[in-house]
Amino acid sequence: MKILYISSHFNPFEYNTGSAQRYNLLLRACAEFAEVDVVTFNDDVVSDIPGCNVIYSKESTLPEVGGRLYRFKRLLRPWNPYSFFHKDKNRSAVIESILKTEEYDFIVTRYIPRALECGLLQYIDKLVIDVDDHPMDVMLTYSKNAKTSRARKYYKFLSRWMQYSINKILKKAHYSFFPNANQVYAHHSVYLPNIPYFETDALPYTLTNNHTLLFIGDLRYEPNIIGIEHFVDNVFPMIRKRVLDARLLIAGRYRDDDWRKKIEQNDNIEVLGFVKELIPIYERANVCVVPIYSGAGTNIKVLEALQMGRACVVSEEGTRGFTSNLKNGRDYYVAYNDQEFANSVINLLLDDNLCKKIATNGANTVRKYYSRQYFYSIVKKALCK
Repeated sequence: MKILYISSHFNPFEYNTGSAQRYNLLLRACAEFAEVDVVTFNDDVVSDIPGCNVIYSKESTLPEVGGRLYRFKRLLRPWNPYSFFHKDKNRSAVIESILKTEEYDFIVTRYIPRALECGLLQYIDKLVIDVDDHPMDVMLTYSKNAKTSRARKYYKFLSRWMQYSINKILKKAHYSFFPNANQVYAHHSVYLPNIPYFETDALPYTLTNNHTLLFIGDLRYEPNIIGIEHFVDNVFPMIRKRVLDARLLIAGRYRDDDWRKKIEQNDNIEVLGFVKELIPIYERANVCVVPIYSGAGTNIKVLEALQMGRACVVSEEGTRGFTSNLKNGRDYYVAYNDQEFANSVINLLLDDNLCKKIATNGANTVRKYYSRQYFYSIVKKALCK
């Protein structure tokens, strides 16, 4: 079997963000059972995966698309997917020239907008799409955060037509993967969960009476910024009233020092910035918090925290994609409002036995349903029928 794997905006051999990690995992899964040629629009990419051959690697910057005229044009033909997503002439020409000279069983890529920008609709019978960050959800998030009623109506309109247009694509595509089980399309689709990239045994639970909380996330990403600011302003003060020595560690790249200083004005909060080695940071805390209230993807930070053997409290939005296997009150706690979030954290901080029980259950479930081999097996079963 021969696969053309297209990575339009990430080097698929790197794994420094959650999205890049899934690119890499999907590529490795394909290489388990097929010969894979890789196209990436990044300079000087070199393969370190046996069976993967980089046949095209060159930086290609997409033109900026926007403005009122662009937004108006999107409304003229809402049933046409190219009304929503720009087709790039340079990238589509590269793909077309490759497919004129080579024969592939499948074309694999991630994200529907990226597939369209590469002009892959004309090869839809061979197309396998990993539908992460569903565009419909992205539009609904824009609508939720829009400042005017006109903008909210505009994004809701787009979300409805996007769903219609994308369903037409998925119906014709050879196969599609979804990281959210609730979104799996009826035709040729399957749930392919996000998994922790680095496989490790759960850390030993030895931190009795440890009242340190941990949040890890890219703090240049708006949903993470909104979430942690809301937690700092509304939830953490309630926790401090009951647990006077409670501390919060925040790890991840942030935009600027002004933001860090603003957050650290609050007592018992430390912003660590980018952390290269995660295990020592997880060892400092017993409880991880995931206050996410918007966004379209799944939060690997939840699985990573559970894999590390740490009890986790998650906002309802942060559980997207995991509810089929992770159970509230058994593997983690799900908070439906600020008071529930604070109460769950307080209970875990003040009850070592409860904290250890939840952490152990969560780690066992992640080990069972979110392993690398489980991920690989789903991809192989889908494409080797």
